[in-house]
Amino acid sequence: MASLEFTGGTRKTILEEMIKSQRLSIFLSCVCMLLLLVACGPQKNDPSRFDSPSHGTINISVDESFKPVMEEQIAMYETSYPGTNIIAHYKPEAECLRDLFTDTSNRAVIITRGLTEKEEKFLRDSLKYIPGWNAVATDAIAVVVNSASYDTLFTLNRLEQQLKGKINRNQQIVFDGLNATSTVRFVVDSVLKGAAFDTSVVKAARTSNEVLEYVATNKNAIGLVGINWIGNPEVPEQVKMLEKVKIAYLECMVCEDTPYVKPM
Repeated sequence: MASLEFTGGTRKTILEEMIKSQRLSIFLSCVCMLLLLVACGPQKNDPSRFDSPSHGTINISVDESFKPVMEEQIAMYETSYPGTNIIAHYKPEAECLRDLFTDTSNRAVIITRGLTEKEEKFLRDSLKYIPGWNAVATDAIAVVVNSASYDTLFTLNRLEQQLKGKINRNQQIVFDGLNATSTVRFVVDSVLKGAAFDTSVVKAARTSNEVLEYVATNKNAIGLVGINWIGNPEVPEQVKMLEKVKIAYLECMVCEDTPYVKPM
């Protein structure tokens, strides 16, 4: 598994660009803060008509790679506050941002980066307002292979060369889409340094779960997915999936005890 970390609107590599960390950014603040802000208006009539931290319904758009962990968080919040209903729409990153710019019913966006200067200018010029955002958590991208594969050691250079189609062309690399997703954006920006990948060796799946299913049924496939789709030992479905796929090791140039690492 490779690990990349970002702050603000850009990402930088750590562990010699071997371990990728993604930060979830919540635009318009976190769900609780949103509910509090809506609740600050006058409430002269029936209180049930207004949102509050313990009552109401909101719609949010969430990067699809965060679905497992977000479903856990939403379920916990709604259990703690039975009067609340958080409707999450899981989409590629670009579609989440589109909702922020155009969907007036959308109350928050949870993605892997902050706003760019261009995006802030658009909101400032069109809405006279720039939504607040903050980094609230970290995630990682895991490199997964078929359980029958013996090819479990990767370097960043090898991944770059394979994505460009220069080596190991018999191995299919699978993403959760070929564009508009945070995983693809990260790989293009931080692994390929802006270069294009070879679409003849890169396959697009519609969701992270489809990436895992494809790798599970194709011995020569290599999948790139958010670690929360495969790295939680407390989720039975993920434990079951680890019988069909396994997480690969990536070279670590700064680790003292081992040349290769993986998240679990």
